[in-house]
Amino acid sequence: FLVRTAVPDRFTVELCRALTGRDDAGALLDRAERANLFLGRLPAGDWYRYHGLFADYLRSQLDDDERRRLQERAADWFEAAGLASEAIDNALAAGRAEQAIRLVEHAARPAFETGELATLLGWLEALPPESVSMSPELASLQAWTLFETGQVGAALAGAARHPASS
Repeated sequence: FLVRTAVPDRFTVELCRALTGRDDAGALLDRAERANLFLGRLPAGDWYRYHGLFADYLRSQLDDDERRRLQERAADWFEAAGLASEAIDNALAAGRAEQAIRLVEHAARPAFETGELATLLGWLEALPPESVSMSPELASLQAWTLFETGQVGAALAGAARHPASS
């Protein structure tokens, strides 16, 4: 239970159920919290997080295939819950480029408009470059984000690679 629920950075009882298939996820989390198993409740409602080093140790117990399957489940759960950032992060970690591209296309403009430029650049850099350059929205947001973060040369080079500039 602990190993499987350590895949996402934060989780709820419902996400734990989705990752483990266990109906008693709430009781197990309560027991782990009472036993002080490096588990903390986050201020935002019903969310939990493992201590970083403990989470890293738990994740190290997974083989690559199991980790990828759990990240896929987490990506799907976060997407259904409307939590784009976590859905993108887990889709990227699972190697689900198509899901990540679709999610980034919906979340990129709001991230840019709210000033989450480092997050947006991280997403765009993690996507296949041809996917970014083939999307007018993502290519323009990448150029603007690079420009806004002082990377003018990279912004100009990216704009020159866009098919519309030919």
